[in-house]
Amino acid sequence: MPNLEAARALASRIRLAEDLRGDSFVEKEFSGREEHRDSMLRHGLLISSSVTPLLERRISEVCERLSVPREAVTAFVYNGSDVQADCLVDTPETCVLRFTSGLVNLMDEKEFQFVVAHELGHFLLGHGACSQHSKSKSTEGFLIQRSRELSADRIGFL
Repeated sequence: MPNLEAARALASRIRLAEDLRGDSFVEKEFSGREEHRDSMLRHGLLISSSVTPLLERRISEVCERLSVPREAVTAFVYNGSDVQADCLVDTPETCVLRFTSGLVNLMDEKEFQFVVAHELGHFLLGHGACSQHSKSKSTEGFLIQRSRELSADRIGFL
């Protein structure tokens, strides 16, 4: 049975020591983030079992493996030739994943699932809600961002 707390506990055990905890959610950090989901609904393709059954199955398998409730994740594909994916945490319990069509067309099933798990890793570790270090151009900010990416990669390997 998927359980967000269990998923976060698993992610915390995998977190690199240098990945400063970012999972202290503050309500003001989420203001305005609902517009991101609305924008994707207007300009992207919602990944769902009726429209994109293969992508939906791949995301659902990753969610199940990581114990993330599928309803906590809204995912979209948007037009773009570059290979990009991102995760925006819009509430402490939900996130929005975005994938370019270039990424979806390029990757096989396992590669795509790694990317999904990597992005969900950012959600589980709280990277999307607490980013005071990620914008820093200091050496410390760079090292923290690098360790966050490595922590998310570890989750991707699961």
